[in-house]
Amino acid sequence: MRLHQWAEDLWTIEDAAPLELGASITFPLRTTILRDASDKLWIHSPVRLDEALVEQIALCGEVGSIVAPNCFHHLFFTQAQRYFSNAQGYVA
Repeated sequence: MRLHQWAEDLWTIEDAAPLELGASITFPLRTTILRDASDKLWIHSPVRLDEALVEQIALCGEVGSIVAPNCFHHLFFTQAQRYFSNAQGYVA
């Protein structure tokens, strides 16, 4: 996994391992990161993180918010909060 930059203040992370719900149901996992008006990063639907990915994100700026908008997007929320403990968390 790696950070992909789409624009000056917009990135995504595609998780190589999809979420598997049974034998025939899989969902791709994607995180969106953007820089908000306060110049902090906003992480939407965090995927699995590792040290290398956390370092890539940190190079982009300080994480200010982590968002899990619904029950399918919360799986790696707690892990993201551990890595970015100063960020405000928002869950549905």
